[in-house]
Amino acid sequence: MAALLKSASYSLVHDHISRSPHESTTVETKSCLHALKDRSKAEGLKKARSRLGRLWTWIATDSWTLEYAALLIAVASLASIGVLLGIYGERPTSAWTYTITLNSVLSTFATVMKGSMLLPVGACLSQLKWTWYHHEKRSLLHFQLFDAASRGPLGAASLLYGIHSWHLASIGAIVTLIALVSDAFIQQSVLYPLRTINETASVPFSQSYGLVGTFRGYVPGPIYDVEQSMKAAIYNGIFYHNTSVTGTAVLANCPTGNCTFPEYASMAICSRCRDVTSSIKNVCVPSGYAPNRCVMRSALPNGLTMPNYNTEETFTYINTSTNESLNEKTSTDFWNFVNLTVLIANRDVESVLTSYVFSAFDCDFHFCVQKYASEVSNGVFSEHILANFTGDETNYRRHRGGWGKDWIVQVPKGHLPSASNLTFSVEDQSADALFFYLGNLFRGNGSENLYSSSQGFSSDIMEVIYLKGPSNVPQIMANVATAMTNNLRLKSETVAIGTAIALETYIHVRWLWLLLPSIMVSLATILLVLTVRQSRRWDIPNWRSNALAAMMHGVQEDEADALNMRALALLGKEKISELERWSEVVQVRLRRRGPGGKDYGLVPA
Repeated sequence: MAALLKSASYSLVHDHISRSPHESTTVETKSCLHALKDRSKAEGLKKARSRLGRLWTWIATDSWTLEYAALLIAVASLASIGVLLGIYGERPTSAWTYTITLNSVLSTFATVMKGSMLLPVGACLSQLKWTWYHHEKRSLLHFQLFDAASRGPLGAASLLYGIHSWHLASIGAIVTLIALVSDAFIQQSVLYPLRTINETASVPFSQSYGLVGTFRGYVPGPIYDVEQSMKAAIYNGIFYHNTSVTGTAVLANCPTGNCTFPEYASMAICSRCRDVTSSIKNVCVPSGYAPNRCVMRSALPNGLTMPNYNTEETFTYINTSTNESLNEKTSTDFWNFVNLTVLIANRDVESVLTSYVFSAFDCDFHFCVQKYASEVSNGVFSEHILANFTGDETNYRRHRGGWGKDWIVQVPKGHLPSASNLTFSVEDQSADALFFYLGNLFRGNGSENLYSSSQGFSSDIMEVIYLKGPSNVPQIMANVATAMTNNLRLKSETVAIGTAIALETYIHVRWLWLLLPSIMVSLATILLVLTVRQSRRWDIPNWRSNALAAMMHGVQEDEADALNMRALALLGKEKISELERWSEVVQVRLRRRGPGGKDYGLVPA
């Protein structure tokens, strides 16, 4: 170990001896320069901090910068309230998508505005207590009134009552009192009433009918058939008593549940049934079993007959024909694509088999145009037919089994809104397809063999017509016509545009309620500007509410104190920052003083 220490010492001495005098001087110079730089940097930081400190002291104590900044924040808060209400005023409440409510935001701005505004107002009231004694002698109590007014509403009310005259400080006192209700006024500026709004509603109608299914058979060319949706609608009309609740019902697109529509028209299929029971005649027709014997039958003028029970082994309940109509005027009054004659036993009458009671109806289906009035109330759609329009036979000639012209009807002017298309049409192929399909569908019968008690109907349609009874035959035909009309409208792409009415909660702004906060901020601005101007004009230091100013420049009991205060003033003890430095070195304590020691005062320690 001793050898190692000796070797290290020798190495250090050798290095020191081996350095030249020039190198040693260079190292020392560099060290000095680094030290000077560090010292200069430290002094620079110290000076910068000192400058910043003096600047902050000037801003916080000797100038009105903080008061102006606070007033600017108050103005900005009030402006933000106005901008916010301007953006969202009269808009639905759903437009406000934030988690925090609009009233919470307004309350926040109102609180910031009031707090920022009262800071310069309080400072002005504190400063004005010094200017109050500038021109004339006044009660020392007023000094306390001014000081209390700068601290809150109760002191402000006391100041207004105590000085018995109008003064610049009165503005500050009034603003302080008004600030009590400023939040309420801002909250009152916003209401959330209900209003009706109009959206778009629609209900379908058909301008024309040309939808037919086509398929290719064994013969060249297309074979036209009724589309599947129309067939389903026809069956719905037959088997359902109320077509307004089936899948073929027409419904309005009403997003609000309450909608109104102007009058509109649609291509439709109408039905008509006449009770022709009085036209039934009992006729005797030759029997096939006995040449010299006739069989009694109930017959209609168009050739439709019903065998009687007493003369036939089979009793027929219902028999229908789609050949010829019993009404000669039908072909001139209406354009019919199907005529239907129904001869039906009356199940409602007792002893049908012995009384031979039958009913007969002559029905038809024809194209027409129906004019509607509709509305949606509380989600329920109601539609009423106002008028039916049919085509003129001279403008159309139907050719059964052949090709004819399209059916066209022109609704007279004045029946629909001016922008409506008054022309409605049906393609000839569509009419022919319906003629063949309905003609086969409604042709049939139902009967019972009296010896074997077997009962049968040619189709389910004959059975349902018979089971519902003669009184419901017109209603069945009307249901079929309605279901077919609904299908025309549902397959169409045209709609009548209506108005959807809904109640909406919206943001309503009552701007007059913001008048008071605006006046309050304006008065605070006027107060600050006039107070600063008055203090500068009368050369009164910016003491405001600083207690040191009252301690140093308070009431002086003798001339010696007055001389002492003037001497301190000459030394520059007027600014608040100077008063603070003075207060750091002055030591005082509260002691009794004056004659008899009945007075208290802060005296030098």
